[in-house]
Amino acid sequence: MKVFATVAVVILGLAAQQTLALESGLESEVPTQQSEALEARAVGCYQQGTKSKPAMCYKPNCPSDRRSVFWDFGCRDGSWKCCI
Repeated sequence: MKVFATVAVVILGLAAQQTLALESGLESEVPTQQSEALEARAVGCYQQGTKSKPAMCYKPNCPSDRRSVFWDFGCRDGSWKCCI
């Protein structure tokens, strides 16, 4: 319970500090986090292969001459592995 109270006090203190800084026009003195939009792109299983060795979906494991890669779409479900 003490940890929760300490965290709450720290959060309230930072919020009060930022509010005071904004009101006084000292925005540059208060560190702020800027979130950047991350551009996420889905990766398909078949997009990861090459002409000479196309990617294939296997279940339950990849053959010995191939390795498993992460994929977002292309194989039936999560129990299948995308192998290149």
